[in-house]
Amino acid sequence: MQQWHQWATVKHVTKQLQRVQNADARIFSLSSQFCHITPVLMILHWLPIDLGIKFKILITTSVHSGTLSKTCKEKFTRRAWFQIK
Repeated sequence: MQQWHQWATVKHVTKQLQRVQNADARIFSLSSQFCHITPVLMILHWLPIDLGIKFKILITTSVHSGTLSKTCKEKFTRRAWFQIK
């Protein structure tokens, strides 16, 4: 029961974050509230929230496990270093 509750909470928060991202995308692109959001996100090169989370997990595990190429690893670790400062 506890695990289901945690999953429902994560799903709820993800849905709320996706709504915020969609609203931001519509503001930045000056698109209508009634237009489809997927093409707008693609034009802005934004990932949907759930895919963005999966991508960050994949990159993080790849960097730490050593399966990422040296060039990519340097790029991601350098970028993370600048974001921390």
